[in-house]
Amino acid sequence: MFKEKYGQQGTKDFRRLERLHQKRARLRNHLRFCLRCRDENITPTSLQLKTSIRTQTAQNIIERAQRALLKERIRNVITKQRRVEDELERGHLDLKRNYKLDKQMEELIKGHMMEKQEQEFIKVKERHIKKLNRLINKKKRGEIQGNSTPNSWVCNISQYKLTEAEESILKKGLNFAVTPKEIPYDEFIVATELACQQITDEGKKAELRNNVVGILKNSQIQHSNITKEEQSAMTALSKNEQIIILPADKGRTTVVMDREKYKQQMKQMLEDKNTYEILKKDPTENIKKNMKKLLKPLHEKGKITEKMYKHWIPTANITPRIYGTPKIHKQNTPLRPIVDSIGTPTYNMAKDISRIISPLLGNTDQHCKNSIELAKELKEITIEDNDILISHDVTSLFTKTPTQKTIDIVVNRIRQDKTLHKRTNLTADDIAQLIGLVANSTYFTYDNTIYKQLEGFAMGNPLSATLCEFFMEDLEQKAIATAPPNCKIKLWKRYVDDILEIIPKGQTETLTQHLNNIDDTGNIKFTYELETEGSIAFMDMKITRQTDGTLNINTYRKPTHTDQYLLWTSEHPTIHKMSVIRTLYHRANIITEERDRKQEDKHIQHALKTCRYPTWAINKGKRQTKTERKEQPKQRTRNPERQEPKPVITLPYIRGITEKITATKKQQHKHTTDRKD
Repeated sequence: MFKEKYGQQGTKDFRRLERLHQKRARLRNHLRFCLRCRDENITPTSLQLKTSIRTQTAQNIIERAQRALLKERIRNVITKQRRVEDELERGHLDLKRNYKLDKQMEELIKGHMMEKQEQEFIKVKERHIKKLNRLINKKKRGEIQGNSTPNSWVCNISQYKLTEAEESILKKGLNFAVTPKEIPYDEFIVATELACQQITDEGKKAELRNNVVGILKNSQIQHSNITKEEQSAMTALSKNEQIIILPADKGRTTVVMDREKYKQQMKQMLEDKNTYEILKKDPTENIKKNMKKLLKPLHEKGKITEKMYKHWIPTANITPRIYGTPKIHKQNTPLRPIVDSIGTPTYNMAKDISRIISPLLGNTDQHCKNSIELAKELKEITIEDNDILISHDVTSLFTKTPTQKTIDIVVNRIRQDKTLHKRTNLTADDIAQLIGLVANSTYFTYDNTIYKQLEGFAMGNPLSATLCEFFMEDLEQKAIATAPPNCKIKLWKRYVDDILEIIPKGQTETLTQHLNNIDDTGNIKFTYELETEGSIAFMDMKITRQTDGTLNINTYRKPTHTDQYLLWTSEHPTIHKMSVIRTLYHRANIITEERDRKQEDKHIQHALKTCRYPTWAINKGKRQTKTERKEQPKQRTRNPERQEPKPVITLPYIRGITEKITATKKQQHKHTTDRKD
């Protein structure tokens, strides 16, 4: 009809306008598709890049480039849309003017054009939906690849039913770092100024400042490592007063408990009048006064430096708080009490005192540094047919260790230490006073009530583990020296309160009774485990006796072990994640026997892939471990001209930004560390 009335040129202009409407439909769909890809953190197939370089830096470059290309495509589509809208407006005006269209024909043409546009829109929309679903499903498959055992990563023992998104965010672990929403400019600037204070050259100061400012101006926050649904779920969980979220006592499981049940168990535990008592007043202020009274003369006499004095003198009124970690591997899920002492008046001093006295520990033949060192030693041992492998464990070591007796042991050891003056100007009496102040500050708050632990040391205080170690070393020396003749101890290796022994068969009860009688306070009691079918589990090792008397060592994983490590997608430095890989392979290379190493390698790979570690990273970490084994450890020599260690500047970790600033600051000879809160 149009051709008959307006001729060939009119039809040509009509068809051109029709094509523009169809193009408008395609562009609108294309823009929606690109925006959805951006929001879902998906790269369209046509923009996906590849590289043969298998490093994290290369992967980051690819991700940034793909993201930039998608943004550019969105900008380009919007520009094209505007151009088409202008052309359509002109085309309709030209058609109306050139062919003198009446109102009826104009409406008829407009209706036809919109019909064609809608048909094209629906056709393209269906195609884009299919493409988007394929990309989303491909991404999800990648996220869950190898993820066959993460159900153990979350244990929900509450009445509350978790949503899919809530369970997903909890499975990432309590150490998972979420990509921040904005760059913490203030923290980077403060860290830069601290670095500048260590530089004397004004030119280098200006250069460092300019470099950091340039990096911050040209940087953007990376796309979030959690979905919008997970972000909403995280907010909802934090506001849910019905439940409480805690780390399991053992393993890496995240536990969800009913808040009321948790409170009942905590109250029941704190009602033990033999262990805890309620205080009428918070002693924090008195402890601060006592600390100042004790530290001021030490500072005036030059026994502690100005820097140490300021570090030890408490400023904040933070009261230690107690919480319980659920023992999900035990019936009724009892709680282990942990006292959070970070930021409390004695915390900094306790850490430094621990550092001063720790060199006196671990120098006995019975000391076990870690499973790797123990495995090396056990491979050189043979066991007789009439001997048995057993292990002993102390019941509630921290809360049962006698306080004053332990302090006396520490002071006695310090008095005999001829190297104390190299570590501190404090005398044994000074240290005894400081330890006494810390040891007697075993108070905490729970549910607006102040409690005091009546005996032992608080688990969570940085000095507690060190003091318990002094007590255990003293106890084990007495136990070995006075052991009954028929309990000839052929091997005694202790890690904290776990002891591995080889003794004659039939003497386990005798030795256990002997150990339980060593401590004259009667607080310290031991339990034991015997080898089963020639094997015993100790630390993370399974020790099995062979027919020739040698011991076979393999990796042992407790029933509570979940194979959950720091997720690759967590906002942590790549060097931390590579360290996870190297640690697992280093332990496997030392502990696991050669014939079992292939199976252990498969287990490690599966665990790491479950934690989203890419194959290239796993292979690289494995190669680095092999290289470390071949190379001899280098002896570090201290530069005699360097009296002070290089200052450490702590930076917040923001992927893609911290790495650049770290490189810049290293050029100014400043040590930097990445902080992950």
